Formats: sequence, C-alpha cells, structure tokens
Amino acid sequence: MDTDAPLRAWLETLDASQPAIIIPHIQTERDATLRYRITARRDGPDGKTVVGQGATVRLTGGVPAALGRISLRYGPKDSCGIDLTIYGVGSFSQAFHFECPTSRPREEHWK
Repeated sequence: MDTDAPLRAWLETLDASQPAIIIPHIQTERDATLRYRITARRDGPDGKTVVGQGATVRLTGGVPAALGRISLRYGPKDSCGIDLTIYGVGSFSQAFHFECPTSRPREEHWK
C-alpha cells in the first residue's frame, strides 16, 4: 500500500444488548491488499478478557471493508479497548486504538 494514501478506521456497534457486537471497518482511497490484527481487551471487577483475530483483506479504493465481528460483554466499571493494527507492503504499519463503544444502538467511532 502507498503510505501516502489515507487509511481510515472505525467501529460499528450493531445492537443494544450484551454482549455487544462490534464490527471494525477500514477504508483506503486506492485498491490495496493489507494484513490486519485486532485485539479487544476488557478488564473489570469480574475478570479479564482478551480476544484477537487477524487476516488479509483486499480493499477496493473508496469502499469500506468490514473486518469481521467481535462479540464482547463489558460494563460501566470495566476498562475496555480495541486495538487495530494494519500492515502493508514492506515495513508500513498503522495502529488505531478505540475505547469500547458506550452508546447504542448502531454507532460509528471514527479515528
């Protein structure tokens, strides 16, 4: 991927119930094939959860791509975050950090 081409990432929350369904998205201006790694962490009074996934995604310029779905239960007393790292050609990488969405239903969080 051309490191000069902007890369946008955001989260979408699907429903108001727990566990929350969170869908990370990315979008580039140009066609690209990228690798990604998502790690969701929750730490609270009743324990700790770490969930991760990764894959390769083929992007069409200007078209958002969903990077799977994460199902995560968290509450107001929990510390919760989602890290998304995008890897491209050579040593290119870009990292995004999101706090877990707090409002529902269907909310997008842009970075």
